[in-house]
Amino acid sequence: MRQEGNKRRRRKSKNNEVKRILFFCTCFAFLFGTILIMTAFIFIESKPWKRGKRTRTVVYTISPKDIDRHRLTDVNYVQIRSLNQLLALPPDELEEVDIGLMNLLCAQGLKGADNLDIDKCLAILDEWAETVGADIEKLLPKYNEHPEQYDNSENMFRVVTMCYGLKHLFRIHYNLENMKDMDYSDSSQIFIHGLLGDKREGSCVSLPVVCTAVGRRLGYPLKLVETGLHLFIRWDDDKTGERFNIEVACPGVQTPPDEEYMERPRKLSNLELKRGRFLKSFTAADALSFFLVCRGHNLADCDRICEAQIAFAYAYSYSPDYVNNIIPLAVTVDAELRRMWLEDCELMKTDNIRYTSWSGLRIDKQLPIWSYPPVPGPEFFNKLRILQQELAKERMLNNRLPEDTDGLPDFVERQRHTQEQMKNPSYWLNQQQPANPQDDLMRKTTPPGTQNSGQQ
Repeated sequence: MRQEGNKRRRRKSKNNEVKRILFFCTCFAFLFGTILIMTAFIFIESKPWKRGKRTRTVVYTISPKDIDRHRLTDVNYVQIRSLNQLLALPPDELEEVDIGLMNLLCAQGLKGADNLDIDKCLAILDEWAETVGADIEKLLPKYNEHPEQYDNSENMFRVVTMCYGLKHLFRIHYNLENMKDMDYSDSSQIFIHGLLGDKREGSCVSLPVVCTAVGRRLGYPLKLVETGLHLFIRWDDDKTGERFNIEVACPGVQTPPDEEYMERPRKLSNLELKRGRFLKSFTAADALSFFLVCRGHNLADCDRICEAQIAFAYAYSYSPDYVNNIIPLAVTVDAELRRMWLEDCELMKTDNIRYTSWSGLRIDKQLPIWSYPPVPGPEFFNKLRILQQELAKERMLNNRLPEDTDGLPDFVERQRHTQEQMKNPSYWLNQQQPANPQDDLMRKTTPPGTQNSGQQ
């Protein structure tokens, strides 16, 4: 009996040992299977077979022969990794640079772009283009059923569907609250990395850029266009002559005519339509100039004035005939000159300081330097004042309100106030005589005959 009991105990212990081994094997198999499934899922989501097709450090150089009607093929690469490399390119080579990359490079080093990953952003644009491109082809039969809804233009259907898809599939949207205050200190609101990030929010100067970048990846001839305080998209095909506008900074998508943009967001003057780049399709140089102005505003709002001046100067060099590029440069230069002047006044214990390097240039505590009548000095200031006077004269003839002067309300108001004072002869009697002949240059705006009659 005792031997049989021992045998039963031994068999029982062996069974327990087998059960423990089976339990540990089952746990190990479950853990291994879980790790294997997770690895496979991560592998599939990363899509390495697609990522291996191109080395994404920059962007495409596009040849017309590689572009069919609705498809874009990458044929070459330009190794651009920094803004300095982009600015070193000749203007004619800028046409070969992807507009998305151009925008992202201008955001480098700005507040709100600390963790900017350009390669990742470009990969997102590629993925979005692939997704909405497939949806457009699926929805094309709906256009064939009612082409009149899109002015019988398949191209209009394609680009409108693309913009709708980007808004609804990827939730990119306009952050109206931020733009009410015209705050440029956060670069994610004025450059496209804000729309490609987690928040998916931007403004009227970044939404059109994303849509244009995606559209060009699909082979669409999209270009950016500027109007007063606003940016929109235009389908501008030089081969077929087809042209229409696309508005995405609104609920849904709209296709307004040029006449509507002449009135909103603000009315454009005849001078702006003749001299500026308003309502004209951007070249690559114009687009880079616009992005650099946005960069300069961000730097200026962050009190990085010297860097802002450099950005504005580069922007002016790409569009030298556009007055709105030179005005912010003049304002930032004025701010620096006034700061230095105040420091010198405190140092010398006097407000009567003149810088002899610029004959006749004097600084006032209240008025900006660039609002003075022309004085001998750099061509930069002379050209600026001529353009400002033309713009002010045009707007005064049109009875425009001072607050609707696109950055020059104080200048126009001072012009009107000065003209009223000049009608009074005592105005000229109260003027001090110049201390030297150079000061007489400050009186070149005297109307003919007014000064003589006042002195009599």
